[in-house]
Amino acid sequence: MHPRTRLARPGTRLAPRTRLAMAAAAAAAAAAAATAAVSVTACAAPPPRLLPGGITAQRSAPAGIAAHHGAEQRWLEAGAVPGSTPAQRQLAEGALTDLRLLTRPDGAVAAAWFGPWKFAWPRDSSWVAAAFAATGHFGDSLRILRFLARVQDHSGTWAAKYTLSGTAVLTGPGVELDADGWFPWAVWVWYSEYGGGSTARRELASLWPAVRRAADATAASLSPAGLPPPSPDYWEEQTSQPTIGTAAPLLAGLRAAARLAASLGNAAGARRWTAAAARLDRGIQAAYGPQFNRFPNGTGGPGTWLALFGTAPGATRDGLSADSVLNGPDAAVTFLGPPFAPPSAAVDAAVARAARILTLPDGGILPGTTWRGDRTVAWTPATGFFALYDAAAGHQAAATAWLSWLAAHRTADGALPEQVNGSGQPVSVAPLAWTCAIVLLAMTAMRHPLPVP
Repeated sequence: MHPRTRLARPGTRLAPRTRLAMAAAAAAAAAAAATAAVSVTACAAPPPRLLPGGITAQRSAPAGIAAHHGAEQRWLEAGAVPGSTPAQRQLAEGALTDLRLLTRPDGAVAAAWFGPWKFAWPRDSSWVAAAFAATGHFGDSLRILRFLARVQDHSGTWAAKYTLSGTAVLTGPGVELDADGWFPWAVWVWYSEYGGGSTARRELASLWPAVRRAADATAASLSPAGLPPPSPDYWEEQTSQPTIGTAAPLLAGLRAAARLAASLGNAAGARRWTAAAARLDRGIQAAYGPQFNRFPNGTGGPGTWLALFGTAPGATRDGLSADSVLNGPDAAVTFLGPPFAPPSAAVDAAVARAARILTLPDGGILPGTTWRGDRTVAWTPATGFFALYDAAAGHQAAATAWLSWLAAHRTADGALPEQVNGSGQPVSVAPLAWTCAIVLLAMTAMRHPLPVP
């Protein structure tokens, strides 16, 4: 049995089986499964397999973990548990323990412990490595980073996901370029939180080739306008245009690589990636500013999505289809500010605007206005982005409110789920590693500044 796998609340309506990329495809299956939905009410017996409308996790615990509760407590005490109140510390302890259970001895991180999620996504894994480093678990962070360095393609890119043994999964959206930003950023967080001393520099040597390849791949991908090519991002959808969800992480990664190069005395690399970051920054400002929507400004306009979502004064839902929503805010706008970049008044205004538009009636966040999945379902990673941004930007009250919402919408046993439906019930899988990592980073940022490349 998985000792920290959580259960759905009795009576929970179970929602479509999906990651961020799978929501649209699951819509039809969800309707068909409505009559077959079940609640997981005990762990005494193996749970049912995940139905098209189910929330559950396999309770075959990673080998050896169930018998080591004492070791788990010692591990927690070896690092820092963020939180200024008992409730916050309980949230942090649960997130830390769940991340430990989802991280394999060789550094592979399962997105969640169930079938289609039991793979290592470089993006999610990078965030987990950063969260471990921020909470003082430097060895665990380093193992994850070494796993990612080991599975990186010689081109400097990563597949969308890997088996837990390290084999690239070649189906789905393929290469997702945002990993080339998230990995150097995570290495920078680990290096900075570790203190940047002689031990950190020695350990960095094993990661440096992967950082260099990722940064060079990013620099080489930039167009004359300074933007990366179209690529699936955290939505895991094919796109014909570059998104802010790819451009912003790549900017953070280039800046992180430049800082790491300078720390190692690699002046040529520092200059090369600083120049590439400046090109990308100019491209982002020109193409996406000042509102920094999901797609470049030439795509659509505010009239379409304002009419659909009814967010403008006097606007109504006028029957426009989802396909007519051409552009609009994306939760990834938060990647343009702290802790990924220095504070910016323009970004702060864009983040505040996005939060107003994307907040659902239950208080959670929709990934974006062009999201084609269920628009009544909030996504905990997207909600966590705003918690992290506000915490790192010094907006303590707002960060606390986001974290309180996430804590209030855990499963009955306290795990952070992937989604929360319109009735306020946790749905999809739980615990989700990415959300655990985001929450830990946000809570840490409320205690002390996270390193900004």
